[in-house]
Amino acid sequence: MMHFFRRIRGALLLLLAAAIWGFAFTAQTAAAETVPPFTFNGVRSVIGGAVLLIYLQIRSRKEKKQGNIVRPPLQKSAIVGGIACGVALFVAVNFQQFGISAYPDGVPVSSRGGFITALYVILVPICGMFFHRKISGIIWVSAAVSLGGMYLLCFQGGISGLYWGDILVFMCALAFTAHILVVNHFAQEVDGVTLSCIQFFTCGALSLIGMLLFESPDWTAVAQAWLPLL
Repeated sequence: MMHFFRRIRGALLLLLAAAIWGFAFTAQTAAAETVPPFTFNGVRSVIGGAVLLIYLQIRSRKEKKQGNIVRPPLQKSAIVGGIACGVALFVAVNFQQFGISAYPDGVPVSSRGGFITALYVILVPICGMFFHRKISGIIWVSAAVSLGGMYLLCFQGGISGLYWGDILVFMCALAFTAHILVVNHFAQEVDGVTLSCIQFFTCGALSLIGMLLFESPDWTAVAQAWLPLL
């Protein structure tokens, strides 16, 4: 039983990540009504980075107490990788949040935006072709099914069925494709939690700069959106 669990552990963790991502998308949709995109992504990314920083400190103390080998100091590759991932994440999440905010009333934003964003699942292996990675037949079948779903969702009533929000969220899917490829490159070299921590602080800092330049956030509304932010 334990051997079976170890074999599928990676798949289960990714399934859990997908569930968390889905719930977060609903939270994003709720927050978009009152909190501007750069503000929302800046605050939530800094919170995410802070949580991981606390975890890293707890893990480090626990390892020292148990007498385990202390991890090496922060590597240059972790800093470079974290910043690169953070820039890609900044582009992706802000395209996504601006897209969510751009949909008119009455549009099922969570399901529509979630489906279009998830097209990166197909875009990642297709883009892998440029790095000489083989594409299996099931990927091409999945791509065809995804295009069919895209048509039914956005073009069934003609081009008039396409919203500006659809275009922005599709740009988000492209940015997430780049993000996953960058993460895949650096995650083989450095600690994943450290990489994520730097990534979130980078994304948060860039989003907060965007907030200062382009938005005038209502901090009362931000405080009221504490649950979606968390």
